[in-house]
Amino acid sequence: MSKKLALIIFPVHFSNEKIEKFELNIFKNKGFEIRVHDITDIIYSIQRPKAKSNNTTIKKFSKIKDWEDELYKIKSKKYSEIIILNFLLQYTNFKDYILFKKLTILDAKNIGFLNAGTYNPNYSSALISFKHIRKFIHHLKLNISYLKTFIELKKIGFKFYAILAGSLSEKRNFHLSSFYLKIKIIDGHCWDISNIHYLSQQDNSIEKGYGVLLDGAGPKFKNDENYLNTKSILTAKRWYPRLCFLFDFLESSFKTNIIIKAHYSSIHPNNPDYFGNRKVFHHSLINLIKNSSFVITRMSTSLIIALFYNKPVIIITSDEHLTSPSGKLYQGNISQYLSCSYINLDNSHTFNKIKLNKIKESIRIKFLRNFGSLTNFNICNASIIINDLNEKKQKLK
Repeated sequence: MSKKLALIIFPVHFSNEKIEKFELNIFKNKGFEIRVHDITDIIYSIQRPKAKSNNTTIKKFSKIKDWEDELYKIKSKKYSEIIILNFLLQYTNFKDYILFKKLTILDAKNIGFLNAGTYNPNYSSALISFKHIRKFIHHLKLNISYLKTFIELKKIGFKFYAILAGSLSEKRNFHLSSFYLKIKIIDGHCWDISNIHYLSQQDNSIEKGYGVLLDGAGPKFKNDENYLNTKSILTAKRWYPRLCFLFDFLESSFKTNIIIKAHYSSIHPNNPDYFGNRKVFHHSLINLIKNSSFVITRMSTSLIIALFYNKPVIIITSDEHLTSPSGKLYQGNISQYLSCSYINLDNSHTFNKIKLNKIKESIRIKFLRNFGSLTNFNICNASIIINDLNEKKQKLK
């Protein structure tokens, strides 16, 4: 039987949880050998503390020469088919074209991703003056930027087989590249929506009817700011006591319990005192949201799962968080877009304004389409990719 390889190129610390998130077992079940190249330490000068892993599927590289040698070893194995799930497009600023040049060592189909499922205020349908002009200018700039990037990649011999887009806001950034360079765009989902189709089994061990916090990594644990060599704006001594005060209010006012869904990069005790001894889950994200009564978030990409299941949403911020430009721009803007509760933890008098109303249906559907999914097919991204590759093979016969 001919050997096939699915190689994942990942630039932001690949953890075991991402094997499930990126649906790699589907490729494995289709006969692909799975390998992951974590090149975080090649790209970033500030290194994130790494979780220990005994998974031999994942290899970490800190030197380009070592990575290049590994690519040549893969080439020597003479796989009948190699596909590369290439996440460099999502995280790099494209100054490091050498990374893409190294990938030309392999005769492979590179599939790029830009589908985090995050809200984009430049694509908002909220009542903003000249919103259509602003939206047009935003997409035009990105179209030109990506076109220049793909032209430079073409000069060094690198080309994407396809880009999997998970939303309209992303797909429209590639119109020029698709037209002039014939880069294929595959309609898919953001990964959170894709995982709903992949991991849809009901977990009956989870109770129903609670509020769930979609926690970020910080301030207790390092988050993505670590890569940017910037200090976290949140401090534990302020954030957690105020957060628990909100939990107390919600539990008292709405006669329910609050549980915590930990960020994938954090490891909490089961009932830590800084969460008021409330239960923390490190797994079952989709089912925790599905079985909840409402969702609390400071700005998790998993917010889109809450909208998929039509859950009321509370967006939280703090005075510290509002010192960040992104905190001001995204949190306030998305709460306006969704018309949901927006609470500053440092202003407890606003807690009385919390309403657990579901998002207006027309806005919910528009949000999912704009930022979460481009297809009505109830299959996950991995299956969409494999189906596309199989259709390509059939056409070549």
